[in-house]
Amino acid sequence: MARSVGRAPVPLAKWTKEVYLNQPKSESIFRDEKGNIDLYSEVVGDAEEWSGLELRNFSSAMELIRTCLRVIRADKEILMYQTISVAICVTVLYLFLFGLFPSFDPETVEETMSEPTFAFQLFPYYFIAFLVLTYFNTATVVVATIRMKGGDHTFRDGIEAATRRLLPIFQWAGVSALMGVLLTLIRSDPIWGVVMTWIVGFTWSVATYFVIPVLLFEEEGPITAARRSFAIVRRIWRETLDGNLGLTIVFISFGMLGLTIVLPVGVLLGGPLTMIISIVIFLSLLGIFAAALNSVLVATLYGIARTGEIPNPASMYALMKSAVEALTEDIRPLPAVVDDTKPQVDTKYFNRMRKS
Repeated sequence: MARSVGRAPVPLAKWTKEVYLNQPKSESIFRDEKGNIDLYSEVVGDAEEWSGLELRNFSSAMELIRTCLRVIRADKEILMYQTISVAICVTVLYLFLFGLFPSFDPETVEETMSEPTFAFQLFPYYFIAFLVLTYFNTATVVVATIRMKGGDHTFRDGIEAATRRLLPIFQWAGVSALMGVLLTLIRSDPIWGVVMTWIVGFTWSVATYFVIPVLLFEEEGPITAARRSFAIVRRIWRETLDGNLGLTIVFISFGMLGLTIVLPVGVLLGGPLTMIISIVIFLSLLGIFAAALNSVLVATLYGIARTGEIPNPASMYALMKSAVEALTEDIRPLPAVVDDTKPQVDTKYFNRMRKS
C-alpha cells in the first residue's frame, strides 16, 4: 500500500523513512537539492515577502485551535514527546535541588539563594532543561507539520528529525540558559526585580516564539533564528496573538472543567490528601496537554507565515483522495466531485484498490 504526499507515490513502508534517512535525492519526498529537510516549497525571504492570513474574528482564531486539537487527536506521539520531556525535567530538577540543598534546611536554602553566585549555579539545570524541552518540541513541530501537510509518521521520525538538528538545539539551549541566569539576576533586585523580570521574560518569549521551526526548517544558527523569529512575529503578530488567546481560553476552560470534577471526586474518595494528589496529577496532565497544544500551534502559525493558509488536517475528503491517488498509478483517477461537502467515490474501484 502507498500514500501520496503531493508528489510521486511512494510505498507506505518507506514514506516516513525517506523524510529523514539518507535516500537518493531524487526519491526523497521532503528534501531539497542539498538533501536538507524541506517541508515547505520555498525558503523564507525577508519579512516583507512573507504571506500572512489574517484571523479576522474570534471564530477563525478558534478554528485555528481546533486544527491544532485535530492534529493532537490524530497523533498521540505528540503527547508522548511532552510527557517524556516533563518527566526528564522533573527528575533533573529533583537531582539538582538535592545537590544544592542536601538537607533541605530552610536556613541553608535561604543562605544559598542569597549568595551572588546562586544564579550562575542554576546554569547547568537551565541548560539541561532547555535542551530537553527544545529537543522534544522540535520533534513535536516536525510531526505536526507532516500531519498538516497530509502525511503520516511514526514516533521515531520526530526523534530522528530532532537528532539531526542536535547541534543548533545545543546552541539554543545555551543561549536560553544564559537568558535564564540573567532573569534570575534581575529577579534578585528587591524593588524592580519582579517587574523587570516579567517585562524582559515576556519580550524574550515573544521574540523567540518561532525559533524552533526556524532552527528546523531553515537550518539557521540560534542568533539568526532569533532574528527570523522576531521578523515572523512582526509579520503575523495578529494571528499569533489570536492563536494564543484561543489557546488560553481552551486551557482555562479545560482547567475549570477538570477541577469541577477532580475536587468533588477527591473529597469523596479519600479526603484532603487524596484531593491534593488528584489536583497535582490533573494539573500535571493539563500542563502536558497545554505544552503539546502550544507546540502544534507554533507549527501551525509558522505554516501560515509560509503559505498564508490555515491547514485542515481533518478533511476526510482530502485524506481519502490522498490515499486513493497513492494507490492508483495505473488505475483511473477519482471521479469528479459533485458536491464538495459530500464527495462521491466509485465504490468498485475503491474496494479494488483497498484489497490490493
